Amino acid sequence: MENKEIETLKAEIERFKTEFRGTFVYDNLLLTLTDDQIFDYLSIKNNRVMFNKHQTRQMWDLWQSAKATPEGSDLRFEQEDDAVWVFSGDSHQGTEISHLITSHIDDYNEDDVRLICHYAANEIDRLRAKLAKATPEGFVLVDKKHTEDWYLDDHENMWWDQDGIDNSLCDLDPGQVQAVQRKEYLITESNTLYAAKVWDEANDQVGFWEFFKTKNEAEKAAAYCKAKFKGEPVEAQEPAND
Repeated sequence: MENKEIETLKAEIERFKTEFRGTFVYDNLLLTLTDDQIFDYLSIKNNRVMFNKHQTRQMWDLWQSAKATPEGSDLRFEQEDDAVWVFSGDSHQGTEISHLITSHIDDYNEDDVRLICHYAANEIDRLRAKLAKATPEGFVLVDKKHTEDWYLDDHENMWWDQDGIDNSLCDLDPGQVQAVQRKEYLITESNTLYAAKVWDEANDQVGFWEFFKTKNEAEKAAAYCKAKFKGEPVEAQEPAND
């Protein structure tokens, strides 16, 4: 291979490394390998490179295939934000790739479909890598609809949702302006708990309320507390609760 061709291939390898480093596959390999080990290759021969690591060879082949337009194909691809658009010939009317695969795949020949799928696979991998970087370990990615706005009532020193704070703000006088502190709360889990007052064995009196995970546990605790309060006979044990 001429020196110019070798330099061209080396430059292409560097571009591949840059793109590969932005994928989740690279991040996983980096847990056990160094960057040099991931991209180590045996030789550059006949305009081809042989990477030592199997996963790197797979990604290189996929990357090469995605760039290679089948002979006779007049497709072109454009990326915009998180979408890849497919255009045919000089047409300005493109189709978003996911919509194409689900609705118009019969309009393309086998080679075009193969190329489209390569681009789709690359886009999926890119989005996974983007998502992985956007969600570091120890964090969760939550839909915006799972957040709530709460507002502080300074007079009651309590936080309310919009309906609750409305009761306070309705008393504003004409021309009056009230500063209201707002907090956005993240809902990572939503479930039903059961509350009941429990019997304070140490002081032989009704104690504070507690949460129970099941209705049955709460009812047992409530019945026990009620019986002790009324002086009715009960089993000589404290009801279990979490």
